[in-house]
Amino acid sequence: MRRTSPRRRSAELMAGTALGCTLMVLAAAPALADEPAGPGIRIESDAPINIDAGVISTTADEEFGVLAILDGDGSAGLNVTITGASVSTSGESAVGVAGVNNSGDVTIDLGQVTTTGGSATGIYANASGVATVHADVVSTTGDGAAGVAVNADGGAVVEVGEVSTTGMNANGLVVYSDLGGAVDLALDQVRTEGDGSMGVQVEAMLGAPISVTGGSVSTRGYSSVGVSIYQSDEGYPDLMADLGAVTVDLDSVETGVEGEGNAGDYSDAVRINAKGAVNVTIDTVATHGEMSRGVAVTSNEAVFVQVGELSTEGAYAMGVDAFSEGDVRVDVGTLTTRGDSAFGIVGAS
Repeated sequence: MRRTSPRRRSAELMAGTALGCTLMVLAAAPALADEPAGPGIRIESDAPINIDAGVISTTADEEFGVLAILDGDGSAGLNVTITGASVSTSGESAVGVAGVNNSGDVTIDLGQVTTTGGSATGIYANASGVATVHADVVSTTGDGAAGVAVNADGGAVVEVGEVSTTGMNANGLVVYSDLGGAVDLALDQVRTEGDGSMGVQVEAMLGAPISVTGGSVSTRGYSSVGVSIYQSDEGYPDLMADLGAVTVDLDSVETGVEGEGNAGDYSDAVRINAKGAVNVTIDTVATHGEMSRGVAVTSNEAVFVQVGELSTEGAYAMGVDAFSEGDVRVDVGTLTTRGDSAFGIVGAS
């Protein structure tokens, strides 16, 4: 019969403090970091990690519901996989689920993640390879919190059902690709309510292709952009292939609240700064606030913007603001502006 090492036994005991949790570390038993104060899972290894967490709840500050760190030799092929039904945290600066890997991919697949403390994060993935995140529901209520945060050299695939934040400076989805890996983000609903809280923020280096598709994005706070995308061609020129396209295809994007004064000021619905071609297709776009644009695009290549119904409410607002060194095409079905010195469409090529 196979003997269980003390370290592996310790890992199994930690897993047993959660409800319905199974933990498996492939290959050699991991060297565990210090055990958390509450019933979380924390594993550090130089071998592949596979965690199946059932229901986990933590209450301490700066605590992780699930933390997996793969610290390998930097070569690809060693992966981290985390699955689970429900994870909740209530401490300050806590993290629901985090997967970190310097030698391969990170995959996180969860049902529901809830955080209630300030500066907390629902899901965090950091990979030298591809980071893949699937989640049904992610919610945060504290200031400075984030629903889902991803940083991956090899690109990211993010599929979420409902993501909501209610605190100030609390972004819904934040995705960063460092070494030219494609970003593919699909969502059903993203909603933020606090000031300074973006719905979706994507940054990609080396001209990586970016795709944001799905349902609705809404923000209700001051200076809270709905969808913000930044695509750069800077970084490592010898690694860069052709510039990828930026694609946004959504049902609706709305910032601010109709009739509620300055709540949605300086809150563009869609803001894109790209190097490659840009294609934006949205059924409904609405902004409620001064100096807020419906769709704002700057690119070095061709820009195409198609919106079914677009409305702005507020002084100095703008329906579409498109600038490109290539061709610019704007197609809007119905356009309504309400406010002094507001513009419908401004384009330059």
